[in-house]
Amino acid sequence: MLTILPLSGWTVLIVEDAYLIALEAQRIVEEAGARRVILAGSVEDSRSALAAEPGIDVCILDLRLGEQDATPLIREIGERGIPVLVVTGFDSTSPEVDVPLLKKPYQETELIEAIRCVIRDRE
Repeated sequence: MLTILPLSGWTVLIVEDAYLIALEAQRIVEEAGARRVILAGSVEDSRSALAAEPGIDVCILDLRLGEQDATPLIREIGERGIPVLVVTGFDSTSPEVDVPLLKKPYQETELIEAIRCVIRDRE
């Protein structure tokens, strides 16, 4: 029996400044079938990845990148038509833009389901 993985064939941009958290998120989405995972640790790295990779299917974005607030980046990614899932370890209020938010720490299944919901909401 053929099993189709939930993120089969997708390209996922993970914007996370905590390297170990980024690697864990990468492992989770790869095990869920992501074709390609791009890691970015800052707003600048994210903008470079977005410019270089036109085929990004979804972005997982930490709300705070070091001292930087990622809210403007959320808008930029959304304007490109890329679904965004915000993850944060801070308060559970949504940023100034209307995007789904997942509280850290999260379980593997919670991350995958949140990503699938973000994609489903954009279809």
